[in-house]
Amino acid sequence: MKHFTLPVSPKTVHWGYFSKKVAPALTLRSGDRATIETLTHHANDDYERMIQGDPGAESVFQWTREHKAVSRRGSGPVEGPFIRGAGEGIGVHLLTGPVAIEGAEPGDILEVRILDVRPRPSCSACHAGRCFGSNVAANWGFHYHDLIEEPKPREVVTIFELDTSGEPYAKAVYNYVWTPQTDPDGVVHPTIDYPGVRVDHATIKKRENILASVKVPARLHFGTMGLAPSEADYVSSIPPSYTGGNIDDWRIGKGARMFYPVAVPGAYFSVGDPHAAQGDSELGGTAIETSLTGDFEFILRK
Repeated sequence: MKHFTLPVSPKTVHWGYFSKKVAPALTLRSGDRATIETLTHHANDDYERMIQGDPGAESVFQWTREHKAVSRRGSGPVEGPFIRGAGEGIGVHLLTGPVAIEGAEPGDILEVRILDVRPRPSCSACHAGRCFGSNVAANWGFHYHDLIEEPKPREVVTIFELDTSGEPYAKAVYNYVWTPQTDPDGVVHPTIDYPGVRVDHATIKKRENILASVKVPARLHFGTMGLAPSEADYVSSIPPSYTGGNIDDWRIGKGARMFYPVAVPGAYFSVGDPHAAQGDSELGGTAIETSLTGDFEFILRK
């Protein structure tokens, strides 16, 4: 058994899709283990807390008019003109991988054991060592068109801090109503419709001292994890499928064992969409999305 490490970088992540066409970021054998870093695609909801000073996160989220580190975000077209951007956000989850398994063939089963999960701490000078996440009451959530108070409809982003000193929990730091954001390519996003757009905090109004008496029990888990399907070259990360994917089940954390049918040679395992906490659904739009690092063991069952 060998132990590998797979850090995040533009060369080791793919954004918004599973694919049998992406070159493996890592190749290992049955019985090997790997420490795999994952990033939340909501980190730019608060750049200072969740990206700034973190070389891995900064490299992945780098996006200027001259350079976009990870161009394709979603399984949509990569040839313009675009409505939202390359990939068109048809699939949103930032995934690390693929991890290829030697000898894996269609018809096999890949058992993935999650040995440990831990949060990725902030590297910002003001928040170093503390861990943060974002929850979004979003336009795709069930509450968006059924609100009581004005303004409506609206999207609200709540930034949480994760306390892991004892029994882990998340506590709200502040929230804000989404305002139209202009990305480096000049596209205006009136709603949250394309992953990785950096929120300009000069355009939003923070509400602090919110949910003061509320503690959300932490359940560190991976919302999206699975293998590449065979039916198409690029498949949106949003709908789960027979090879896994966006299952969003808080039980897929430390101690879990997942069994995935292999659809393509090498299996092509990817993991991401890391969560700090979630109930039995993402009713409002998202979980408390945070960046996590996991230790995994891979067992190929012929």
